[in-house]
Amino acid sequence: MKAAVFLLALTVLTASALVIPHERGDWPENWPVELEPLRESARTTEWATGSQEDSHSIPFGTREDFEKYWPVFAKMLKPGAKLTLVSPEKEATVVQDRTKASVVIQGPPSTVALDGEKTFHTGFQWPESAYLPDGTLPEYVIQKIDGEKKTWVPLLKAEDRVGFQYRARIDLTLVCDGTIIDLNRLRFPEGVTVIDARSPLTNNE
Repeated sequence: MKAAVFLLALTVLTASALVIPHERGDWPENWPVELEPLRESARTTEWATGSQEDSHSIPFGTREDFEKYWPVFAKMLKPGAKLTLVSPEKEATVVQDRTKASVVIQGPPSTVALDGEKTFHTGFQWPESAYLPDGTLPEYVIQKIDGEKKTWVPLLKAEDRVGFQYRARIDLTLVCDGTIIDLNRLRFPEGVTVIDARSPLTNNE
């Protein structure tokens, strides 16, 4: 991942929040090659807070363009993943612009240090211990020390977290404007939980 253009320590420093914006889409190189043309229009944000994760915001200007890429995004959602539907926001924030139709990918951090010596880049195979009993990945995992061995286990309850939590699963958020992203025209992948968080005032679909 290329170096961030700048570091943004928000006024929420009181909450120990560090946000690192990138002026391009810096998702892992091993993600679907079909996404490569979208890198320059996208924006990546690293969240270096209690939760270690990256988000990648990709805007779309036409329905045809979005629907061309939707099957690629849909394939990234594995069983157990979440797809959240939101309305466009009125104003862009200093970190992300969700005022227009866009896809936001919530994914694992760019790199994860397991033991201080070996670093796994995003896309590595999570160990079996990180998966839930039904074989799906949890939203977050934490490191667990068993003797001298460190591994990953699902974070099931917030109170179980000691230190950082790391996003393991890829989830999507659709910023739905009703025109470019028309939900009536989309097929959602099976096994994915769809959460409708759109504003009732703008939910006309």
